[in-house]
Amino acid sequence: MPWPESLSERLKTIAEASSLEFADIAAGDESGLLLRLKHSNVPSTGPPSTDVSWSCELSDRRYLVASITKPVISMLAVQLAADGAFSLNAYVRDFLDSFCRGPLRTITVRHLLTHTSGLPDMLQNNNELRSQHATLEDFVHHTTRVTPEFAAGTDCRYSSMGFAVLAVIIEQFAGKPLPQFVADRLFEPLGMSSSWLGLPAGTTDDLM
Repeated sequence: MPWPESLSERLKTIAEASSLEFADIAAGDESGLLLRLKHSNVPSTGPPSTDVSWSCELSDRRYLVASITKPVISMLAVQLAADGAFSLNAYVRDFLDSFCRGPLRTITVRHLLTHTSGLPDMLQNNNELRSQHATLEDFVHHTTRVTPEFAAGTDCRYSSMGFAVLAVIIEQFAGKPLPQFVADRLFEPLGMSSSWLGLPAGTTDDLM
């Protein structure tokens, strides 16, 4: 059995045995879409349904993703580096004066991309900042006040704050907010008309 068919049967079995309410899975390569699985465990009538196809039909469901945005933002950084905007080995202090402080001085853009900066995953006052609807710049400001968990490049630990810092650097070179830049540079060229970084203005109620 060719791999798309065997994989689809396995995915179908897993989905039907799971407690997932909904699932959408797609896979492909440069030739196009090879696998599309749409699953629902909460149909309006009848038993759970799993539809496997090789069509380009899109799901009408939208999903909130979190850390999956990191490779998307990484792609922006790599593209800017390829354009000559900055070097991946450039020190963050070259772009943000607040990183001239002792333990932050050796952190590079590459360290931010590879979770090797020593910056924390979450700040200790994360919940407080979120309740205050703090801006990205606020989070970065508080990040510059922490002591890294290890010297840059000597260990690897998941770091959401590293990507917050990276986002501010990207915005400096993009000259526009990150959500707009990712839409212009990635989503629109790829035809991803239903993808956003954050909720687009005026559509919050409909999307929620």
